[in-house]
Amino acid sequence: MRISLSLLVSMLLLASIALGVGVSKAPSPEAEAIKDLVDEYARCCQEKDLEGMGRVFANSPDTIMISATGPRVSMGWKMITAGYRTFFQNVSNFKTEFAIHTVKVFADGKAACLTAHQEATMTFNNNPVAFKNVRMTWLLEKSEGQWRIVNAHWSVAQRP
Repeated sequence: MRISLSLLVSMLLLASIALGVGVSKAPSPEAEAIKDLVDEYARCCQEKDLEGMGRVFANSPDTIMISATGPRVSMGWKMITAGYRTFFQNVSNFKTEFAIHTVKVFADGKAACLTAHQEATMTFNNNPVAFKNVRMTWLLEKSEGQWRIVNAHWSVAQRP
């Protein structure tokens, strides 16, 4: 049975969280680099920079994005790219902010988890849209000295 590297990293990360093994709780250069990646993601969205997204996400068939909008599950970098291409063609006036809650680095600095809330406003297909209090979780792995998203998940809170 073949297990992808991204799946293995995800499983190890979740096990580390459960056990509290190898968790870096203090701000570190790695955590700061991951926060910079969040800023780069926001810039790519605002500037419709598809090439830049290739520096944010792992360019792998194993990369997964679960979104609150659009294709609910995008499997692999090619599908993620297609989703962002469509998004960029239909969006304008995109603005976003993040409230980062945690950045935890694991596995001797090779894996990390980020949790945050995101707010975004935009015009999509000529209609104003606002997302408030969107929950965001990223699993990241460090490869060739650079952090990349291997699993991204966004969800919108249920209305009461």
